[in-house]
Amino acid sequence: MVRGINIIIPGIWLVDSSFFMAANLNPVVIAHRGASYRFPEHTLKAYESAVIDSDGFECDVRLLRDGNIICWHDATLNRTSNARGLVANQTWEKIQGIDAGSWHRSKTFQPPLIFNDLLELAKQNGKSISIETKHPVPSGGAIEYRLAELLPIISSTKDAARANFRLMSFSLVAVLKWKRLRPDIPAVYLLEKRPLNFLPNCEVIGPGISRVRRDPKLVKSLQARGYQVHVWTVDTAEDIDLCLELGVNAIITNKPDEVRARISG
Repeated sequence: MVRGINIIIPGIWLVDSSFFMAANLNPVVIAHRGASYRFPEHTLKAYESAVIDSDGFECDVRLLRDGNIICWHDATLNRTSNARGLVANQTWEKIQGIDAGSWHRSKTFQPPLIFNDLLELAKQNGKSISIETKHPVPSGGAIEYRLAELLPIISSTKDAARANFRLMSFSLVAVLKWKRLRPDIPAVYLLEKRPLNFLPNCEVIGPGISRVRRDPKLVKSLQARGYQVHVWTVDTAEDIDLCLELGVNAIITNKPDEVRARISG
């Protein structure tokens, strides 16, 4: 691997270009909820553990009642903590001390992660963030407006996989709204079972690996239409090899160390 230089993006942070300088560009490796196979998803420990082997982080975000943004997947606290209730009804003061880690097989106490702390970790380590907004939610589209205010202005890039931020959603409305709010930050339209007869004017399409397995030609078809293809959630050797063979632009994975090792050969 050819070691690169640090690229300074005004007003943001240093983006380590080491992974991007190879003669044939490998796909970007994005840690899905952090290194979430090894450590509890959406915790600082999971993201810190993904620093070495990933190019960027992926996180789901939800808006709390007090206006803070938390890194959290589900609509409730139930599955991944010792607390109960809707995330949208909580305040950061109330939930910052809950146990968001002991449910995981690592059996370690981990507090929840506020989005501002993930931003700081990414800034310190030159990592990008793919930010997924969840819909429908009680606050409607407020989360996109809040993110649009919070995220700094970035230099435009023709390569969405290597931008500092990407906004992701299964919601077509959210993706279209984001392109109006922040045209400087790439948008990713996530696909699971939806037909391809209408795709938004955005930079990236994000199909699940199961769809790519069923229809491998989808990757080149989307790229021929001008989209990048970021595939989730890619964890097995067979799926990693398939993504490499198909030439996807980014691999989103719970196991960034295994993906990096597979790419490095």
